[in-house]
Amino acid sequence: MVLPDPADRHPDLDTSSVEYAPDFSTAGVLSWLRSAKMRDVLDFWNDVRQFRRCPEFSTIDFASVPELADWMILLERPVPGGECVFRTVGRKIVELSSLDITGQPLSALPDPEYRRMFQANCDAVTRAAMPLASRYCRVLQGRRVAFERLDLPLMLESGRVGGVLVGMHAVDGD
Repeated sequence: MVLPDPADRHPDLDTSSVEYAPDFSTAGVLSWLRSAKMRDVLDFWNDVRQFRRCPEFSTIDFASVPELADWMILLERPVPGGECVFRTVGRKIVELSSLDITGQPLSALPDPEYRRMFQANCDAVTRAAMPLASRYCRVLQGRRVAFERLDLPLMLESGRVGGVLVGMHAVDGD
């Protein structure tokens, strides 16, 4: 007999709460965001990209924005169609989730619904090379936490979009 995965019985993502910005242009996403931190992440991404479609993965320097870095994740999909890998996970995100998955593949996320949403967001952003903003609720450490999230495309050295800068902020958090 196989025991069910606890994440399958008690998922942390409230799928009924997921809401996406209706406009995926940079200006549309900016006007939809409520969190000042997420607007700051978008400003950081715009500053780094300058006049390019999206910035290069290698130009993202978390040390230049230490307060924002606490709320950011850097993902890379080294092989087209392959699995994303968490290259950097911000300190506040690790604290809230009690899970540091730096260096691990996206499949390391324990909740299957949250993992599917994360994968779908990464796929959409790398395919369209446009920002994606969302809001949702998760249950972390026994409490419901509302998040605002921003997924932003990054260019790899190969010239293809294969990285994602994710900013996420607990709306009822710091």
